[in-house]
Amino acid sequence: MINYRSFFLNKLIDKYENSKLFRGENQINRKIDFKFTPITLRDYFHPTNVEYKLEINEVCKILEKENLIKIEWQKYEEGNIIERIILNIDYVDMIYHELQRPSKKDLEAHMMEFLKLYEDHPTWIKEFVGYLINRLKKGESIDKYFSLNDLKFAQDILFTLDMILKQDVEIPKRLFSIKLFNNSKYFELLENKLVSIMREFGPYGLEVDCLAEENILTNPGYVYLKGKGKFQNGIQVIDLHKMTGSIGLSTNILRNLQILELDVKQVVTIENLTSFHTYKAQDELVIYLGGYHNELRRTFLKMLYDFNPYLTFYHWGDIDLGGFRIFNHLKSKTGIPFKPLYMDLATLKRYEQYALSIGSEYEKQLQELLNQVEYQDFYEVIRYMINKRVRLEQEIVSIEM
Repeated sequence: MINYRSFFLNKLIDKYENSKLFRGENQINRKIDFKFTPITLRDYFHPTNVEYKLEINEVCKILEKENLIKIEWQKYEEGNIIERIILNIDYVDMIYHELQRPSKKDLEAHMMEFLKLYEDHPTWIKEFVGYLINRLKKGESIDKYFSLNDLKFAQDILFTLDMILKQDVEIPKRLFSIKLFNNSKYFELLENKLVSIMREFGPYGLEVDCLAEENILTNPGYVYLKGKGKFQNGIQVIDLHKMTGSIGLSTNILRNLQILELDVKQVVTIENLTSFHTYKAQDELVIYLGGYHNELRRTFLKMLYDFNPYLTFYHWGDIDLGGFRIFNHLKSKTGIPFKPLYMDLATLKRYEQYALSIGSEYEKQLQELLNQVEYQDFYEVIRYMINKRVRLEQEIVSIEM
């Protein structure tokens, strides 16, 4: 059964806390009210049970007698049908006390006090926190990020963001969750909010797996190599030329890997694992980075480039938005002058019968790439994609290799 007294008082306080009057900005004497309509108060207009209306009328009369509200009745329905109830501002503190409800100002003050702990954070978290503090100072909502009624959630999110940015070795998400909260699944509850904040305020492009970029992985990743090249890990020598297939290296091995010989014409990185396995390596080093490239993987690529900067570096990915963005991100983050491989107009035309269609929003995003000079390697194929409304996944190209 509904406690109508508590219901009405909470509704009025909600409206009060979201009003200019609450902020001291009201230039006109506006009233804080709750209107009775079939939408806002269905029971009051029940078609068969008049007892609801009688009970609600009685509750409101008592509240009015206590000076907490004022009743306005419908015209010609005095004492029968209520039009609206109006909050008595002078008794707001008494209502808070009765409801055992902390005021919004107190909640904002507590949130502000907490956020200031991160005000001088040495990373982009500083900008995020500064944005929230500024909104609170102006009396604006931060509900998109945190609820004022759930300070613990805000504390957990900022603590986790801080720890994510300090994670310098790869770790599975569940182990990371245990490390932080002694609970293997709690991180999953925070993940969507974390990624949303990281994308909005951090230095992560649309094509980047934010968590993988910071070494937080669903599962441990491996880097696969094949073709030619000689490497050393401790006392073990890895000679790719003597192998019939590929080799997968854990991040621990990759971190300590030394290059002994790189007698190849080119280095090729491949976005998709299936495409990596079907690619026939010739006089080259072929690399699958595990579906993403974080700092450790980029360091490995830069080590290869520094060993022989005269090598040509290629990247092969999908002929689509994601593929173009990943290529550009890889190129800009490593500083290596990568060239696209099988991502040109000729490849798209050759396999066009297998292409997937694109929608208007996708087309709009492609159009935006034509205004960015860093995508000039793909201008020709992008224009064709827009004209034909198609895109191509690299696995299709792999089939005929």
